[in-house]
Amino acid sequence: MNAAGFFDPYTLKARIGPWFVTLLPVGLAVISWFPAEKDLWSLPAVAASMIVLALVFSQIGRDAGRRRERSLFRTGGKPTTNALSYQTSWLNPASLDRHHHKLAAILPHIAIPLTPEEETRDLGAAGTAYDSCVDYLRERTRDHALFPLVFEENVNYGTRRNLWALKVLGILLCGFSIVACGLRVWYLVAEGRALEVSVLLAGIVNLFLIAVWAIVVRERWVREAGNRYAERLLGTAETIEYPPSPLGS
Repeated sequence: MNAAGFFDPYTLKARIGPWFVTLLPVGLAVISWFPAEKDLWSLPAVAASMIVLALVFSQIGRDAGRRRERSLFRTGGKPTTNALSYQTSWLNPASLDRHHHKLAAILPHIAIPLTPEEETRDLGAAGTAYDSCVDYLRERTRDHALFPLVFEENVNYGTRRNLWALKVLGILLCGFSIVACGLRVWYLVAEGRALEVSVLLAGIVNLFLIAVWAIVVRERWVREAGNRYAERLLGTAETIEYPPSPLGS
């Protein structure tokens, strides 16, 4: 990846963002021992270190997210394929029927089921057809300027998926940071010194992060974002023609 790639919206939000959140407890632990009001260098130094680490680990986070994604798909199927299937779709039946007929029109070489009965005759072939349709739409909607809503939902899904993949590490680092804050409190008390605001704030933020990791970052949370992405992606079939229009036309 080139330098510019580190700063594109998807990389910043979906890859670096989750790692920044995951590593935040480490920064809080450092600040609790070296409070910014006494060591002005600590806050920018910790922030810079976290950003560098997030950049380095962004690729690892992407791979971890993809591995977690395979687990998600095994247990509940792909959101995009589920949205197209008559058996699993949550879309309005009229909208689902319209999507099928539109995709059949723009992709005539793919045998897309047009009724629930056609789908049930060969579920394997139907799934293959749906996956092919999704691949086509994904390639046709890569222009972020033309399809901003698809890109936005893709970023949301990628962010949630990667956070889910980092959940265990995030909780462990929060635990480490809480222990570090506790040791700092013990040290201050033993020295007869007043508790510092930075220590208290670090402890509160860590407890909040643990609650978010445990309650919010769950499989259902990730799947909800995947479903919204599927809806936006399938909706683009209404505006796409096949074969693609020549450039400049």
